[in-house]
Amino acid sequence: MVSDSTNQTRFYLYTYTNLRKTRPARLEFGGYFPGYPEAHGSSGFTVAFAAKNPHSSAGTVTLKSTDPLEAPEVNFNFFAQGEEEDLQVLYDAVKFIDSVTLHMANTSGLLPIQQLTPCPSTTSASCTEDEIKETIKTQAYSRHATGTCAMGDTMKDPLAVVDSRFRVKGVNRLRVVDASVFPKPPGAFPILPTFMISRKASKAILEVEDDLD
Repeated sequence: MVSDSTNQTRFYLYTYTNLRKTRPARLEFGGYFPGYPEAHGSSGFTVAFAAKNPHSSAGTVTLKSTDPLEAPEVNFNFFAQGEEEDLQVLYDAVKFIDSVTLHMANTSGLLPIQQLTPCPSTTSASCTEDEIKETIKTQAYSRHATGTCAMGDTMKDPLAVVDSRFRVKGVNRLRVVDASVFPKPPGAFPILPTFMISRKASKAILEVEDDLD
């Protein structure tokens, strides 16, 4: 940690939610862009926290045209469902980090701390709960959205896209094998569960090939 000329550590609290289908791209999140975190000064650190089991799964992925190379419209719909519960969880995380920083030793080399977000101040105590929650709503993001082609009973569930053998409902000879088939987020990082379903899918496909021999 390099101290800047004011000998003040800058502190960023950012949030993200791990949603299955998620929404709007109009966020004010200031991290993970070229130059971050130097753009905010030479002395800073980020505390990121996540809601592992959020209530909302109301986002959409919509095709813009018949051109397969055109990027779809991805709408993150954070907090559309269970807003009060999910915001409270993230707010509690902010207050927990506040309690940690208040107990930092003067010899840590991190003090004094200036919090830049969600409350530009020394601590979140100078902002109201509603103000902090509103900032959380504008800064929430998802790096591992899953479930846009959820697996399920395609005969009974109208939201199921693929069956247990990864076959797309209503389309012959087409399967989807990636993180989009999870009915709900498999934890914070879907890479290992995706490896596991890939093995399951390969077995299902090979069984069909064996039947054709």
